[in-house]
Amino acid sequence: MRNGTGKSVLRIVWAWALLGLLSGCLAPGPQDDAGAAVKTGLHRAELAGGDVVIVPPQGYCIQQETLHSRATGGFALLASCETITGYVSGYDVDPMVLTITAVPRRSEAAEPDVEEIAAALGDRKVLRRLHGDGLTIVQVMATESLTTEDDPRHWRAMMVLNGKMVGLALYGPKGSAMSGEKGLTMLSWQAERLREESPLMVRGGGPVPEAMLRPHVRPGTGIEPGVGAADASAEPIERPKPEPENDTAKGGGVKKLIAGLFQRRRTDKTMPEQQE
Repeated sequence: MRNGTGKSVLRIVWAWALLGLLSGCLAPGPQDDAGAAVKTGLHRAELAGGDVVIVPPQGYCIQQETLHSRATGGFALLASCETITGYVSGYDVDPMVLTITAVPRRSEAAEPDVEEIAAALGDRKVLRRLHGDGLTIVQVMATESLTTEDDPRHWRAMMVLNGKMVGLALYGPKGSAMSGEKGLTMLSWQAERLREESPLMVRGGGPVPEAMLRPHVRPGTGIEPGVGAADASAEPIERPKPEPENDTAKGGGVKKLIAGLFQRRRTDKTMPEQQE
């Protein structure tokens, strides 16, 4: 994937993820009887027609308002359930924003290496590079933060899943552990969780026979995807209707949204049953 087409695909992945953050992919959400917006946190969602299935870590949710899914890709934003919904979730978790983007893969080459990802990151300074088990992770220093709240240091990862190029980006508050080793662990865990939850497809379509098992733990990481994960087996899968490929992002004010997601907001409300 060292040709121009391969690098273009990498740029598309990161550009789409950034579009989701800066332009928001925001659509009007549900409202209560008084007409106020109802903030909903999901524990499971699908991108790319079900080829990529997302289940967040315990205490974190998928923001329904920013969830977009197309037949060939999609975008999701994860943060703590408390900050997304405004209700105390019962879990004291570190503030972070994690985006997951899936786009069609336009090459039959092997997984992208860290140099190719770094080339797609433009003028961001690469601080650390890791590659193994089909997952490439880069810690970068952005020229400027998205907001006044987040750290310009953040983590990005890329892997191929069911014929889709999947990009992950994790942002933490300034000086937080999520900008360092804890963020690396979280990103690695989420990448493996994507593999665990997504149907494993063979080339040409169709599920892989049960006898063929996907890798579960990245060698040397000690990260076990199933440990501490939210049990979402009894929860409905969110299947947003596929949108036109040329549909533009809606809404705005996402920088303010991202800044708010980094804050631990406590209220006197408790999480209602339907939010879990």
